[in-house]
Amino acid sequence: MLNKSINWIKEHKLASFLILLIAFLLWPRVKYSLPTISSYDSYKEYGAISNKGEYPADMVRSETGYGGDSIDPIAQDYPPHPSSNRMVSYNSYLSLLVKDVNKTVEQIISTTNSMSGYMVNTSKALDPDSPTATIVVRIPTDKLETATKRFKELAIRVTSEEISGRDVTDQYTDIAEHLNLLGKTKARYEEIRDKAKTVNELLNVQRELTNLQRQIDSLKGQQQYLEQISKYSKVTIYIAEDEIALPYTPSETFRPKVIFTLAVRSLVKNLYKIGQALIWLAVYGVFWVPALLVVLVIKKRVGRKPPQTPQASN
Repeated sequence: MLNKSINWIKEHKLASFLILLIAFLLWPRVKYSLPTISSYDSYKEYGAISNKGEYPADMVRSETGYGGDSIDPIAQDYPPHPSSNRMVSYNSYLSLLVKDVNKTVEQIISTTNSMSGYMVNTSKALDPDSPTATIVVRIPTDKLETATKRFKELAIRVTSEEISGRDVTDQYTDIAEHLNLLGKTKARYEEIRDKAKTVNELLNVQRELTNLQRQIDSLKGQQQYLEQISKYSKVTIYIAEDEIALPYTPSETFRPKVIFTLAVRSLVKNLYKIGQALIWLAVYGVFWVPALLVVLVIKKRVGRKPPQTPQASN
């Protein structure tokens, strides 16, 4: 049986190649997974604070804080400070199933502007089968609840909702204390500068003053950043016309409808791949078709060669 199979493959090389190609394309290599709500933290906000309190899109809050090389006030652990007026930064996440992604994005931006907020960034994936979009906006904290309610009214169904808060009062207070200390140190160096008698002393003091001013500017930037994120809450909205494309954890682990949809999409994608492979074979046919014909002709001629009869000896 094995020998027959090997002989058949040798005699039908082209058919064997096509069979192997189709089997390779149909092999399930793509794994589908639904991201959970914990993946929300991986999304980063683009924007920095300008003099008008806005966030232009040319800056990302880095791990080292706002501007300069100082320590990020949010990431560092600070001792608690007693305060009755707490500063809290709120982050809200929504997953919305909608009829029209583009129209919903426009409505969200319009609603945000009407509530004195602004858009941080937006991205769209205009897949004909399943268009999606992600939009990040900043809303005044005192209007967050109203804005969230209006955003949810735009959806056919809200598949997930999450809101989290971070108290930044301690970081803000600690930065204020550092600024106070640096201000006093700078004043003392300015007194020393005024009393400097040599050029070398003046240059040394001026170098220290420049370093202090750089630290002060960096801390003031961090302080301003904390003020703004407490005044404007961030809302990240995931929009899709297909529930499967939304990042959330489903309540039911076994969903036949979703599995059927994924299976159909996998079949369609593999059919596309087979079609592409056939097109490639047709295009390269200018090389392998003539070669195949030559081989067949030579094989046919060799098969027709009459057998040699032994000559009779005298």
